[in-house]
Order: sequence, then C-alpha cells, then structure tokens
Amino acid sequence: MSYDFRRLAEDLGIKGRLAGNQLYARCPFHHDRRPSFALNVQTGQWLCFSGCGHGAFDELVQKSLSCTLKEAAIWTIEHGGLMVTGEELAAEVQAAIQTQPPEFILSGPEDWRRRYIQLPRDTMPIWFFARGFSWQTVDHWDIRWDAINQQIVIPVRDANGKLVGTVSRNSPGHEPKYLNSPGLPRHQILFGLQPDTEDIILVEGPLDAIWLNDLGFPGVALLGLDLSIEQVGLLRSFGVADITLAFDADQAGCRAEKACTNSLVAAGWLPSRIKVVDLPVGAKDIQECTPWQVGRIMTDARQYLI
Repeated sequence: MSYDFRRLAEDLGIKGRLAGNQLYARCPFHHDRRPSFALNVQTGQWLCFSGCGHGAFDELVQKSLSCTLKEAAIWTIEHGGLMVTGEELAAEVQAAIQTQPPEFILSGPEDWRRRYIQLPRDTMPIWFFARGFSWQTVDHWDIRWDAINQQIVIPVRDANGKLVGTVSRNSPGHEPKYLNSPGLPRHQILFGLQPDTEDIILVEGPLDAIWLNDLGFPGVALLGLDLSIEQVGLLRSFGVADITLAFDADQAGCRAEKACTNSLVAAGWLPSRIKVVDLPVGAKDIQECTPWQVGRIMTDARQYLI
C-alpha cells in the first residue's frame, strides 16, 4: 500500500514546507520556535532534530494520538483513503506491527547508538564514491549507510575515543545537509582532531574534514559554524599553533570565518598564526574541490586581516 503521508500528517495537525521529499514543520511534541521536525513524504519516516523521537509513520501516529501501535496502524489505513476488506485490514495491521525497522522502535536516549550499530558496513551509495571517497575511507572512519533514510552515518568520538554521537549526511539534493544525533555534545568536540598536531585546517562539516584527511591534510570539523570555549580549550590542550580556516563559500561561512578568527585572537592566537583559504569559483565547500585544487588553495592561503 502507498499513502499520501503529507495529507496524513495534516490530519494529525502537522503542516509545513515541502522541500523535495522532506516536509519540514514545527514539532508537535515540544514548543517549537522554528521548524525542527522532518517527515519523508515517500517513506513516512520522521525525525525531530531536538530529540523528541524518530521512526516509522505508525509510530508518529502512536505518539500523536497516545494510542497503541495496533491502533495507530488502523488509523493510518483508515485515513489513508484506501478501500480494504476486513481480512486485508487485519493483514495490514499485523504487517505494520511486525515490519517496523528495529532501529526506529527504540525510544530511549541511546536510540542513535543502537541505530548506528545495526547499520551495515558493506553498503554505500554511488554518490559517496562519485565524490572521490573510497572503501578505505569508509573503513577508516567506520561510516555506515542508512538505506531507509538515504543517509550516510558518521560516528563522532570525543578526545578519549569514546563514541558520543553520530552525524548523518543526507543524500545530495535533500535538506538539511547534516543531522546530528540527539544530545550530540558538538560544542565539546572537534571532529578529526589528533594529538600533537601543531597545524590544522578548520572546516564546518565532517565530510569536509574527511576529504582533507584523505588528501593528507589535517582537516578538523567544528560540526557547525561557531567555535565554543570548550573547543578553544581542546585546541590548546592538543598543542595546535597554526590554524587555517576553510569554511563554506556562503554568507554563513563568511560570518563564521570572522567570528572564529575573533575568538582565536581573543584566546591568545597571534593573527599571523591564522590563515584563510579562498575556494575556487563554483565550489560551495572544500569537499567540492579536486585534489589539485585543494593543494593549490592551501598553498595560496592568506593571513586573515583583523
């Protein structure tokens, strides 16, 4: 059976903006100032970026109506506008209950961990390799593929190597680009930072950092746009002296470049120790640059002018 999940969501009072296959709306489970809820209108999979939960559509119904999963399955079938017999209805309800993806049945704070562990290691999408990555990259960073949500899932570890969360990268053309697991302490993490590294290249997303490391450059990702006090402390404790900023070529990236530079100078870094790169025309981020282009822009990195 195929359902119009957008209309079904509206029946639950969830209305929002459609971008591709994703419906973005204010989460119905918490006070939401801006949309933090996403629903895949083709598969019915949903997620609250603020940590209210995620799962299959029947689980959204169950949570919205405070009913059992069986009652939720019946509601979905009845409101889906499909004519079925009593026997077909019973069969659909049973199938809906039995085929819930195991990574979405869980509802505790460690959902992301169990989901990541259950994902396969031997499957990756074509677009990932088309961008220049290899199976060696997959193995080194222990990247997984979530076929249900069409995302690659990247594990995030703290300075001690402990797994503290994941960052999921949506397939090209789907927004938002990255989704952090609930509770990810991103302001306390610098993705890819290695001990005894005197110079680093600071980027926004984990794929940018992975791409640079694949090319032999010490890429480190903020997992965002702002440099926190805790992250500055990590840079100091790891002995980082020289920092090159390679943020995305958009307005947000320009603002982040200026803010990070000011934070570093305020923390004691000399302006001469801070450089920025200029991405080639047409490249939105460093991961869109060829290996030759990356080498060239690193050679041409300029000192940031305060």
